[in-house]
Amino acid sequence: MSKRDESAVMVAKLVNQLAENGVAKTEVASRDFLPDGASQGQIQTFTDTVKWLEHEGVVRDGDSYSDGLGGVVFDLALTSRGFWLLEQKLSGDLTLGRAVASISKNEPIPTGLGDFFGGLLGAFTKSYTS
Repeated sequence: MSKRDESAVMVAKLVNQLAENGVAKTEVASRDFLPDGASQGQIQTFTDTVKWLEHEGVVRDGDSYSDGLGGVVFDLALTSRGFWLLEQKLSGDLTLGRAVASISKNEPIPTGLGDFFGGLLGAFTKSYTS
């Protein structure tokens, strides 16, 4: 899997968990999103993904700290912009929120979306700037 695809899957998993918790601040830890024995590179990708979502205005980061085991923990909540983005249409009746949920649960995604993973990342950025 390419770095871009890894990033898109990480975005989907993070956003899906936050969406399920509504506006409540949620503790998200790298250990919950990465395999046991994750490399520093994988942990850095997790951290970079959280920071990217924050800079795109999708999440609000309360605090972050080391978990003492080499991982990192963030206290996150979706912003109103994040919830708005999840309602945006990608193709036909498919919303970004439904696509995010499908990816995070490893379910098949609808066909006809082209390079979906790149499209997922682009959808957050494009919708944000619209």
